[in-house]
Order: sequence, then C-alpha cells, then structure tokens
Amino acid sequence: MPGKINLDGEKVYLMVIDYKTNDSKKNSRKLECHRKYADIHIVSGKELVYFANKSDLKLVGKYDKEKDVEFYGGKNLSYLVLSSNQFTIFLPGEAHAPGCSFQAPQNVRKLVFKIRMD
Repeated sequence: MPGKINLDGEKVYLMVIDYKTNDSKKNSRKLECHRKYADIHIVSGKELVYFANKSDLKLVGKYDKEKDVEFYGGKNLSYLVLSSNQFTIFLPGEAHAPGCSFQAPQNVRKLVFKIRMD
C-alpha cells in the first residue's frame, strides 16, 4: 500500500510509491538532490534514472528545508537502468532524476528508504 512507513521516526523511514514512468524528466533534465537524507531505491518493474555530480549542474530552485530537496538542471548526464531485484543508493549531494521511461512507459512500485545522514 502506498504511503510513508516510519521505521525509526524521522531518522529512517520508507516511502512506498506507485507511478507510471514517463519521459518528462528525461526532457527537462531536472534532477533532485538532498542534503540530509540518503535514498535507497528499490523498484518493481524497470525505470531509467539519470544522475550527475551536482558540481556539473546548475541550481534551478531554492532548497526546501522541510522536504530536504533542491533541484538542478544540466546536460551530459549519466544514467542507469533500475530493474526488479536491483537497488541503487544516492547519498546526500548526489543529484538524480528517477522515474524515467526505459523503452516505454510502465507502471512501477518503488520503495525508497530515507536514511538521515547528518
């Protein structure tokens, strides 16, 4: 069931998210970046995830302290294909754009473990 599950208060929690992958992030090249939390992404299905060193990107919005997110834009991005039975970890400061379609849009369920690192 989608939603937030607290595992250790705000130190460690799990977000269960259902969505359809799309190409909008692929076209906008808008990457999210966190300052306090590391993300562990586990997906059922398949999606493309863009990532880059934030020093190679341009900040495109102010930091939202409550959501621990800021957005960056840029080109020359790297990517990975995240498939079922795989995971990826993004540490604070590592910009990433998940949820992009790989070959064709598809419904996925994603588990995102959020681990406070400060």
